[in-house]
Order: sequence, then structure tokens, then C-alpha cells
Amino acid sequence: MFDKRPYLTCIFCLVLVLAGSVPSEAQPKKPARPAIKVEIEEFRTIERLHFRVTIDADKAISLSSVAAEFEKRDLDLPTLQKTLRDNLQLQSKPGKPPLEPGVNVTVDPSVDVATLAGVVRSLRITKNTNVIVDLPDGEILEISQSPEFKVEELRPNPLFLVINVDSEGRLTLNNEPQGALSNFAPLRNRLKDIFKRREVNGVFRRGTYDVEKTVWLKVPPELMLVDLQKVASEVRQAGSDRIGLQVDDLSSPTVPARKSMVSIN
Repeated sequence: MFDKRPYLTCIFCLVLVLAGSVPSEAQPKKPARPAIKVEIEEFRTIERLHFRVTIDADKAISLSSVAAEFEKRDLDLPTLQKTLRDNLQLQSKPGKPPLEPGVNVTVDPSVDVATLAGVVRSLRITKNTNVIVDLPDGEILEISQSPEFKVEELRPNPLFLVINVDSEGRLTLNNEPQGALSNFAPLRNRLKDIFKRREVNGVFRRGTYDVEKTVWLKVPPELMLVDLQKVASEVRQAGSDRIGLQVDDLSSPTVPARKSMVSIN
């Protein structure tokens, strides 16, 4: 007589496998990944008129429009600001929201930070002015909104990172000593460690899924652009994807100055 038991046994085992019920050593379940809640800020398109400002080695300032044949040379700061306002008003169309300026500043490496900061401050003529500094080595520095347009009280940001360079060339990160202009290793290693921890822990920039790696630079006004470039380059190599330059209250204590650096346009 034909024995069906082996076949039935095979079919039974197959059913168990397909059902995932084959007895095995208990495996610990992985904890469910918590849902990530991100606050998405309302996106608002801003129409900009783009300009370029150049600071030569002799500190001569020129202003030109990117989209039109327009250029003014040898401007002092009040004239630079007035020319920018007048050109912006001329290009704005009646019945439509006024254009906002976007300005790229190119500066010679022999210029000092005080000169650069003075020019940048005169360019921030509206709340939404967007100023970018293009350093000679290709590095890009963002500039914060002018303090005169800040009306709300800003709360401390625990993710805030600011590098301070003192008049002796010593470096601090959030007031902790981290080497000097002659030795960037402590600063570089500390930033790498911070960014690595933020990647592991999923510390994101507000409104995005990008790990928060913004770093602000606060340097003495007498510092030359060539040294500012070195600091920015080291910060970028450490992993920062966004570097800002503080241009307000350069001689003030770090804590009050931090309030003016929170917003990047």
C-alpha cells in the first residue's frame, strides 16, 4: 500500500515555512524607529534683484547689477546704500511687491574684516536683503539679518555654534579654547566630533532633514581676509555645510552678539 505520510510531512513543513511558524531560536525584536516630526516653515517666494559689490585692494567699492548694464565705481558707504536703494526702486513694478536685493560681495584678500563688515552693514537695506560674501579662495560666507529689523526676543539655541578669534589669534568654540590660527587641529577635531554625534542622533536643522552643521565666525575687525579664509576653510573641511560671518558688534562680548546671528536669510 502506498505510504502518504512522507508527503504529508513535507507538505506540513512547507506550510509552516510559508506561514513563518518554523520553530527557531527566539530573535529579539528591533525597536520601532520613532517618527520624526519636522516643523515645515511656510515657503514664501521672494523676488530679488541681484547685484555684485567689489572691494579692491585699495578699498575702492563698486556696485553693479547682474541682470542689467549698470555699474558705479569709487563709492563711499552712504552713496553705496543710496545707489542700491534707488536702483531697487527703479526696477520695482507699480502695483507689485517691491523687489528685494540679493548681493554678492567679492573682496580682495588684502582687505581687513573691518572694511568688509562696514560694506556689508550698509547693504542690508531691507528685512529680506540677502548678502553673500564670496571669498577669494571660493569659500562662501552668509550674513545674518540686520539687528534693526529684529523685533522679537530670540530664545537661546542649544545647537548654536560660534567660533571666536581674539586679537591674539586664539580660537574658541562656544567660549571653549580650541587652538589658534597657527594650530587648527583642536578646533577641527572638536567640530568633527560634534557633527558626527548629530548625524548619529538625527539632530536636524529646523524645517529640514539636514543635519544641523551651521557655524558662525566672529573675528576681530583688524583680521585680514587671508586669515578669515583659513578659518572658513578649516570649518568646511571639518564638515560644516553652512558658514556665517558676524558683522555686528565685533568688539562686544560673545553672548549679546549671538542674538544678531540667529537668522540667516
